[in-house]
Amino acid sequence: MIVLVRVGVLFLALLCMNGWAREPDHYIAWGYNLVDSGKKIDAYIIRHLQIALEQINRGKHYSRLESRHLNTPHKRVRLWYRSCVGTARTLLRRAFYFPTYQRIEHWLDYHPTIDRFPRRPEHAHLYTDYPLDTTQVYMTNMQYLRNSLLHSMPFWIPLSRVIKVYDIYTGTDKLGHFVSYGARYASKYSRYRNRGYSRESALEKILNYGLWSEALIMGKWTTQALSRGDSEANYQGLLFVLSLCEGPYTNAPYLHYDGTEWRLHNINNFTVQKYVNPNWDESYNVPVYSNWKWRRTIQKKYIQYKYCQKLQSLWVQQLYQFYRSIDQPSINKLYEKKWFNEDPDRHSLSRFCAPDPR
Repeated sequence: MIVLVRVGVLFLALLCMNGWAREPDHYIAWGYNLVDSGKKIDAYIIRHLQIALEQINRGKHYSRLESRHLNTPHKRVRLWYRSCVGTARTLLRRAFYFPTYQRIEHWLDYHPTIDRFPRRPEHAHLYTDYPLDTTQVYMTNMQYLRNSLLHSMPFWIPLSRVIKVYDIYTGTDKLGHFVSYGARYASKYSRYRNRGYSRESALEKILNYGLWSEALIMGKWTTQALSRGDSEANYQGLLFVLSLCEGPYTNAPYLHYDGTEWRLHNINNFTVQKYVNPNWDESYNVPVYSNWKWRRTIQKKYIQYKYCQKLQSLWVQQLYQFYRSIDQPSINKLYEKKWFNEDPDRHSLSRFCAPDPR
């Protein structure tokens, strides 16, 4: 019994350290045209990076006694401050980190200026496009979970809401992955490169780590779903952190050391539009579910909510047509094809709804 308690405490501790393994339900949002939040997200990220960098520059030194015979401590620059990637990783953690889930997720989930689906009942008075008593539009966390494709989550972890970001429908959790795993990937990438790994080898090790984390505690072990959307957001977050030091798509880097402290250069040109893509939509880039979850829940919900019929709706077909027109497979998506032993699209709705060839 004591062993089980200890294992449970360890599991919860790991869960808190890594952030909640949250998932959205995209299907429930089909047919609802949300107000695009892309520019608001850009402004939020820029503002919080600027605030965090001011704090980092003020705290770049630590005091250390050079000798026990001297009473005056000597100020030294913190080790991570001496490298761009170290500063960038600390910058993202200072700006967005929270033990359970990232600050940007909470802002996207709860701030009244962000349009999301389902909307929160306490924000119903802000909208006039739907009747106030439409229960399919306004849901509490528990109502959302019970009406979702997943239907249940461990520890009653709330699902992430669906938002629209530069015409892409995605879960608020993807922005959390973007900033948190982006920083984590960048730290590992820098470490591998310093050990002599080529860029390609370092990326392969990082992507393998990311997919295994989704296959274990951050995915299948908790939600019974390996989220390929999370994996794509993680990788795009890496590109963002590297852009702080190497430049966005070979342009001048955002972070610049002026000889005294780090400065953000042209950060107002940042836009998350460069990173968000159709593979952040988990109805388009479908998770790989555990066999138990697939048999006991997902298939039944596909039928119960008549998603095969909704898949053929004009709204969904136009959305997917747009996705296909802009979808350019990333290095993460190409690596994913080699990583999976089975077809990762086997649980997609289109595959489920396809007529039996027999």
